[in-house]
Amino acid sequence: MGNKKTSNRQQQGLYYSKPINFFLCSNFPHVDALVNDILGELIAHIQSNHQIKRVHRDKIKESLSIVILNLYSVFTTNPKKYLSYPRGNNNFSRDNSRYKNQDIGYETFIKRVVNGLKELDYIEDHTGFYEKDFNYGMNSRMRASSKLSELFTEHKLAPIMIERDTSEEVIILKDCSIDEHYQKNKFIVEYEDTETTHQMRENLQMINHLLTTQFIDLHITDKEQDELDKELRRKDKESLDFTRVRLKRIFNNNSFEEGGRFYHGWWQGIPKKYREFITISDKKTDEVDYSSIHPRILYAREGVDIADKDPYTIQGYEDRRNVIKIAFNIILNAETKEKAINAISKGDKLNISKKTALEIYQQLEVQHPLIKKYFGSGEGVRLQYIDSQIAERVMVNLARENIVALPVHDSFIVRKSHRLDLQIEMNNVFKELIGIPPKQDTKLPKHKIKREIAEADKLYGDRGLRYYDDEGNLEGVIVSGADINPHELFKLDDEYSYHQKRLGEWYEHKGHIW
Repeated sequence: MGNKKTSNRQQQGLYYSKPINFFLCSNFPHVDALVNDILGELIAHIQSNHQIKRVHRDKIKESLSIVILNLYSVFTTNPKKYLSYPRGNNNFSRDNSRYKNQDIGYETFIKRVVNGLKELDYIEDHTGFYEKDFNYGMNSRMRASSKLSELFTEHKLAPIMIERDTSEEVIILKDCSIDEHYQKNKFIVEYEDTETTHQMRENLQMINHLLTTQFIDLHITDKEQDELDKELRRKDKESLDFTRVRLKRIFNNNSFEEGGRFYHGWWQGIPKKYREFITISDKKTDEVDYSSIHPRILYAREGVDIADKDPYTIQGYEDRRNVIKIAFNIILNAETKEKAINAISKGDKLNISKKTALEIYQQLEVQHPLIKKYFGSGEGVRLQYIDSQIAERVMVNLARENIVALPVHDSFIVRKSHRLDLQIEMNNVFKELIGIPPKQDTKLPKHKIKREIAEADKLYGDRGLRYYDDEGNLEGVIVSGADINPHELFKLDDEYSYHQKRLGEWYEHKGHIW
């Protein structure tokens, strides 16, 4: 990079990166000890090599801590992955942006800390570039060298020590523009706070505080986690980062009445089939969602309760409900009928022609004459705002009872023991805000049940007393010590070593499981 040409293969590797977060922090002495070890060497290097007699030690330490924590965060997900960061002076301008860490300046962060770490061989660094003719470029990249990664081990760092500063903005306003290449570019927008934004932020801070006190994990085997990591990388998605539990609300189109859903929880980025393995405080969970939430809201506007009617079943497509569901949501989000039909025909999950897309659109108009006026109108983003209001109230009400509800758009994941509390709250809030009862759907843990039965067979064979829930799902086995096959038990523990390691670190550094 820089003045040197890199091969396509190297550039491909550099694209595998994670953007820097200037709000990472830690109160753990292990991190402080590591930072202090490097800090003395870094300051001596700055004073000696750059002929600077006086330096602001606290400012250098703050920037150094941010770099170290980000590099460690990336290293723990994949040692080969890079940290993406800006080097331009304008990226550190003191413009009072609510989205920037105002304590971090260009001179200290780039010239003193990043350049110093590179010169001391603590990081591998690649300068970014931009080729205007091709509208192509990328930010600079860095990652921990072996010299630094050895210090991670020496100081016994653990991912659980990575925290987020509570000053980081969690209410995000975005807008978008169309560039000369007809690409839609989203960007954050500054805004003045109102009583509403203050209340939303206060509510979200309460929810986030509860989330940070919980051990939220994924109880899958090491082999399954390795496969998941590969799948996320293949789809160019964010790596699995269990420290990412603080939620943000993101609003669209420069409006606090469009969008507003909750994002940035690690559990939201994993494929659907893995969600049933999420644990809260090392307890099993259930997922409950609002069935057909947007059609129900639209019908309620027109004074109609569709009750148990399925809005995603139309004539000629009775066996393709999921296709119709996706198409329906595209139609509500598209700004015109033409854009809706084009989007449906180009959908990766649909694999249908433009002619079929038009047929589906027309059939939905026939099936839903009362709400077809909302088709191709861009109403979807406004409906998201309504469902985000519902989600906010559900989570806040449950948080007041110390009940964690993990949001996945219009569904929530809770401990099994809290499923009834969740269902009651979802019902009450929907009726209060929309005026009609909702329809709920509990996701059945198909993969989990099969795996648990197979593991139970290994551990107990035909011994022990098995008990099931009302739907026939295995809930547990009552056994005595003599019933357990110790060889299979230890073997099973080994298969879950990643999960067991994270659980052990939680106990060691947090000291409790609720």
